[in-house]
Amino acid sequence: MARLIHLNGPSRVGKSTLAHRYADNHPGTLCVDVDVLVGQVDGWREDFSAAFRVATTHGLALAKSHLHDGQDVVVPQLVTIFDQGNPFEVAATEAGARFVEVALLVDIDEHTRRLAEKEPASDVEARIQSSLEISDLVDRIRGHLAEYLHGRPETIQLDTTVLTIDQTYVRLMNLLST
Repeated sequence: MARLIHLNGPSRVGKSTLAHRYADNHPGTLCVDVDVLVGQVDGWREDFSAAFRVATTHGLALAKSHLHDGQDVVVPQLVTIFDQGNPFEVAATEAGARFVEVALLVDIDEHTRRLAEKEPASDVEARIQSSLEISDLVDRIRGHLAEYLHGRPETIQLDTTVLTIDQTYVRLMNLLST
């Protein structure tokens, strides 16, 4: 049975790196990186929210199509709102696939350090990173994620605070094999 693996968590915990590595090591797996798709939507710099909605809609359609074909999908994307359900879980269910959500977590000190040291790999990443540098946005995101996870006991939680990206990948593979 195909499965959709949702790597959830705050920015700069390695979601995208891990998702791309997973896809590279599992032939046929599609990595749907919504942040990459955002940069493909004309006008994203002027209206990031609208471009994000378009990218998410198309990412979900890609994921469902790939799952219908019997192939796995991995999605590195922060989701903190669950009143309407996780849209990636809904896509997996509609495609008859298994849904696995892994929350990649990090303590606040390490998160702050990673945010400060991260060099954006794209204009979209630079935009996201600059928005995280203002006010209390990081704290609000972390709070929303904690609330979200409280309502989702089936989500696997992986603390990456003291782990390198390679150690995190090994732990992720172990968790996904169970």
